[in-house]
Amino acid sequence: MLNCMNWGGMWIGSLLALATFGLLVWGAITLIKNSSRAGGNNQVQQINALDILKRRYARGEITQAEFREMKKELQ
Repeated sequence: MLNCMNWGGMWIGSLLALATFGLLVWGAITLIKNSSRAGGNNQVQQINALDILKRRYARGEITQAEFREMKKELQ
């Protein structure tokens, strides 16, 4: 009787350890994916901001001096 309880405890402990390990791996993968996305988004936003600035200058909304000043801030 006592021997059966020990085997049951081993299975539960093994499953809990496996679940904990799985959660740690999943968390690490999620962090890596999110950090790589953040770096890529900054470049896309900077390119888009520069495109918007060029369009505003082309439409005559800002002067050449304003364009140059804002372009320096973006780069």
